[in-house]
Amino acid sequence: PEVKFWNDRVKNLQCVYTQLREPRVEKMASILELTESTYFPPFRNMFRNVVASLTEAKEISIYLKPLIRYFEKMELMDFNEIEPLFRPLLHTICLIWVNSRYYCNVTKLIVLIKEIANLLIHQASKYLDPSALLEGDVDECRDSVLLCLRYLETFRLMFEEYRAKLPTMFKEGHEPVPWTFHPKMAFGRMFLFVRAS
Repeated sequence: PEVKFWNDRVKNLQCVYTQLREPRVEKMASILELTESTYFPPFRNMFRNVVASLTEAKEISIYLKPLIRYFEKMELMDFNEIEPLFRPLLHTICLIWVNSRYYCNVTKLIVLIKEIANLLIHQASKYLDPSALLEGDVDECRDSVLLCLRYLETFRLMFEEYRAKLPTMFKEGHEPVPWTFHPKMAFGRMFLFVRAS
């Protein structure tokens, strides 16, 4: 959803920008400017805001694009095969944070990590199909539950590992921007899921 949100935002803002660049709109803007209309400053500010927002959305959309393949793989794989994706996924998120001018923002990152945690919970829930758990061998069922809990904890611990080494990923001369939020902000639902399992 985060990737889709930014892709949709690019499309929507591009439409608004295209409309604002139509000859008749530009003519109206020049008339407002020439007549020193009180409507011109708000129009100019709106245009600048659209341009700035479009620039931000395009940049974020480009940086988030590599995450799509990880999300698609996570959705298609069985949960017991998913763990090898954690490290490259978190490394990619760090690279986005370090290099993106606009996505280096705690609020945006929390949304992204929440979505990944929710996807992991969803995949774990599918893997732990309740009807199969009730009908299956007790030891196999216990092993499945333990595997899910271990993988969820592995993801969270890897997140903390990458959080700790994030400052070393910034280029020389660039001030490191750490992930300063409490883990509950991103992993709250996962903590509840693990507790309930």
